Amino acid sequence: MWDKENQISNRNELKNSGMDSVGVGDDLDKKNFENEINNAEVEVYNAEEIAVLEEKGFNLFEQRQLEYFVGKRVEKDIILDNSDILRVGERITSENASHITTGSTLLEVTSHLQKN
Repeated sequence: MWDKENQISNRNELKNSGMDSVGVGDDLDKKNFENEINNAEVEVYNAEEIAVLEEKGFNLFEQRQLEYFVGKRVEKDIILDNSDILRVGERITSENASHITTGSTLLEVTSHLQKN
């Protein structure tokens, strides 16, 4: 990915090669940046997916959090919104994640995920 470190590296290479005229480094950096943008993967959500997310009451970021939870474990028992209990050390399944329907439960699970 294009970053400040690459920019400095590119400019140093240009200086060492004798091609340090004004603007050459800027053009090279711009080209690298454009290449990164063109090669980046872009996720596009259709209207159906967005409607499902809004119906559930979670925005896109919160929905991504729920997906991230699957396969993770929690550090303490958490009561889910359907009154099921997510036990300490138990792996979160997509079924468990579907029972997280309020922001407070989402926050609680986020706060108590086990660190790797």
